[in-house]
Amino acid sequence: MATPGGSMLSMFVKLVSAHRAVARTLSAGCKRKGKLAAGNQCRALSVTQQVAADGRQGEIIARNRQHIKVILDVLITCAKQEVPLRGNRENDEVKNAGKLVRNEVDRKTVICVEGNIASGKTTCLEYFSKSTNIEVITEPVSKWRNVRGHNPLALMYQDPQRWGITLQTYVQLTMLENHLSAICAPVGMMERSIFSAKYIFVENLFRSGKMPEVDYAVLSEWFDWITTNISIPVDLIVYLQTSPQTCQERLKQRCREEEKVIPLEYLESIHQLYEDWLIKRSSSPLPAPVLVIPADHDLESMLQQYEELREKILTASCLSSTTENTSRDEDGRS
Repeated sequence: MATPGGSMLSMFVKLVSAHRAVARTLSAGCKRKGKLAAGNQCRALSVTQQVAADGRQGEIIARNRQHIKVILDVLITCAKQEVPLRGNRENDEVKNAGKLVRNEVDRKTVICVEGNIASGKTTCLEYFSKSTNIEVITEPVSKWRNVRGHNPLALMYQDPQRWGITLQTYVQLTMLENHLSAICAPVGMMERSIFSAKYIFVENLFRSGKMPEVDYAVLSEWFDWITTNISIPVDLIVYLQTSPQTCQERLKQRCREEEKVIPLEYLESIHQLYEDWLIKRSSSPLPAPVLVIPADHDLESMLQQYEELREKILTASCLSSTTENTSRDEDGRS
């Protein structure tokens, strides 16, 4: 997607700087409120003083929410050359009314492949990439490993409390870029999505206590604004359901530098968040129907599954159920 007035990277640098300014201001506001609370233990403030203190804190939060909205307006400005609305599918015009959408005569089918780290997403995408009617869009991991010579992905694994917001801000931006990129083939197949970036990985950092509440609030404001104002269509989620133990064994085999520090507990947490979201449907909203594929099997069995499910996956828009589970017996047969 063309970005007037500079690259996506330069915009990211500006966004991170602005987000840090927001975080500092919010943190300062929280400290001021904490001092007031401590003072209350020693002496009672008058009702007037308490109202005034709460009012100042409310003003800080309101100003920073507006600040975040202004930051995110950059995204819409950068894409305004591609804003004509379209609604060629049922309910698209209602669902996307007032949202920024891609400038395409016919919206293409979009399938997101989701799963834990080392769940087999690359194998799945490589299989379907051989089809002439499918365009594969991989996670922009190379960008996450090299931002002007820095590796925020490795930094986040080493010190998530310090670098979590830096990486996840860039992840949300680059995943949005993937969603908005033009698709030439009839079907686009994406590796993960902006939804799992927020519902799984940001959520895990916050729940585990490795992301400060103010950082989580800033990322949530950004995500909510994006999904409210920009159309991000998804027609099917393919969930590669893999045990954390299998993922750990595969991590050892592929020996990626950043992944050497990933413990089993981390994989278990990611797995549980995926299960809550896509199987139990108890955590966050589903953007599309879900097709569950058990993915603990060996390579040959997985390729056989993909061949058997090929037509069901490619006709994603025809699925009527919210979650459909495929199962196989011990020898890998359906």
